[in-house]
Amino acid sequence: MRTFSMSQLSKNPGAVVDEALKGPVVLTKRNRKTVVVLSVDLYEKLTDRTSAIRSFTPANMPEDVRSEFLASLAGRQ
Repeated sequence: MRTFSMSQLSKNPGAVVDEALKGPVVLTKRNRKTVVVLSVDLYEKLTDRTSAIRSFTPANMPEDVRSEFLASLAGRQ
């Protein structure tokens, strides 16, 4: 997760929004984590009460989940 200070948010809100569209962003105030900003798509996915919670082992992970997982790991580099 990328981290921005509140002053960075004030100076360049577009950069924070662009990063939040890629993945969650942490905002800090006085060097303390205070807020997480995330895309609407991710928020809706996290708060969707109708979908069942799923867990997988590497042996039984569906291909779509594996692709999403590997893409998220690649984005952290």
